[in-house]
Amino acid sequence: MSQNITIIDYGMGNLRSVQKAFERINVKAIVTNNPNDLASADKIVLPGVGHFQQGMENLSTSGFKDSLKDAVLLKQTPVLGICLGMQLMTEFSEEGNVSGLGFISATVKKFILSNLKIPHMGWNSVVNKNKNINFPILDSSEMVYFVHSYHVQCKNTDDILYQTNYGHVFDSAFQHDNIIGFQFHPEKSHKVGLKLLEYFAKI
Repeated sequence: MSQNITIIDYGMGNLRSVQKAFERINVKAIVTNNPNDLASADKIVLPGVGHFQQGMENLSTSGFKDSLKDAVLLKQTPVLGICLGMQLMTEFSEEGNVSGLGFISATVKKFILSNLKIPHMGWNSVVNKNKNINFPILDSSEMVYFVHSYHVQCKNTDDILYQTNYGHVFDSAFQHDNIIGFQFHPEKSHKVGLKLLEYFAKI
């Protein structure tokens, strides 16, 4: 049965690259700027690049904030947040000192590193922290691509899917029921990223 995977266009993401990544695994995904489309979505992708505060403002003014809450919290539609999209699903961010969507018990912290460049940019490995989830265990040779200056800190360790070490260990992916977040960019992570998107498409 074909799925309706809906990618949210709220003015903050590299939408076409995410859509093309799904196309490479033969999964159709549509891009929409209409909040009403989430009501019929089988799965939702919330991408994002940029500032947290601006992202929340865009979600609010576009009408996606309320429609997202209805779809994710009431209908339990699976949602995948990528990079800024992952961060927006948390409770609060130090970037702008504003509240997020509050889908998951977590906060967003700024990297404070004395000996490494910020933003964290480039390839890095992840370590699986929860075997009782829907995503594969990746080995140290399977690298993913990051670009970010802030990172997520989950309050509940059971929600942590992957962790990554950049100066210190941070939570690079989470999953809580139907709510999934990747700090890295699966659409830029070649075969590893496509494998993860394929798992999301099968949930």
